[in-house]
Amino acid sequence: KKVVISGVKEIKIVELPIPVPFEDWVLVKVHAVPICTEWKAWLVGEHYSGHEAAGEVVAVAKPCEVKVGDRVTVMSGMPCGRCDLCRQGEYIHCQSSSNYGEFVDYKIDGDTHVQYLLKPSRLLAPIPDGVSYEKGSLACCGLGPTMGASDNMNVGPLDVFLEYWTA
Repeated sequence: KKVVISGVKEIKIVELPIPVPFEDWVLVKVHAVPICTEWKAWLVGEHYSGHEAAGEVVAVAKPCEVKVGDRVTVMSGMPCGRCDLCRQGEYIHCQSSSNYGEFVDYKIDGDTHVQYLLKPSRLLAPIPDGVSYEKGSLACCGLGPTMGASDNMNVGPLDVFLEYWTA
């Protein structure tokens, strides 16, 4: 199943087959997905639904960096894995991200408001014991870039920061 933005302020749930893992791509059952910029897409009817998530690895094609049963945070996007930033583990800042659909022979677009998703094992980070799926799902966008941007702008916990956006 997948949540789809079907028009301006409209969503629907569609049925999808469960994807099959291959090579180092693993199958993750999604347990939590935060709402980040999706509300903006919903306001204008853009077909976009999620880019970060947390879940459980339920299938792997071959031994890799994760195993069945691991609780993981799903990194957003499809970073190249080869540039300097990716080699430093700064996947979120990759300047050579690819179209997710180029890598899977399946009608999948990388959206995370789904029941199951495929992702390369290198783009999954373990969720520590005692941390909920909900909190783990915030690790990529909700905490990573936000905290980095706050540090760069010298924004502290008592400062007010306003984002300006127009539709």
